[in-house]
Amino acid sequence: MLKLTHLRDGSRLLIRVEGRLDAGGREHLLALVCSHEGDGGITLDLRGLHSTDATGRALLAELRDAGCALLGASLYLKHLLGEGLS
Repeated sequence: MLKLTHLRDGSRLLIRVEGRLDAGGREHLLALVCSHEGDGGITLDLRGLHSTDATGRALLAELRDAGCALLGASLYLKHLLGEGLS
């Protein structure tokens, strides 16, 4: 199950992603991000993300590449997304 909560932090939107991000949750997260594009930057807080499938992983990489900041990703998730582990 995926839980998404969001709040404004100054000019940035903070979206907390909790639970499991899979194909079903992809559309919900994407819709939330798209509804706030152009309102300032977007940060995805991934500290509560327990697991993801290939669809969720691809969405996170796509959002990161589009300029969303990823906060609190585990080392394992960083590895899955191809980020450096330093």
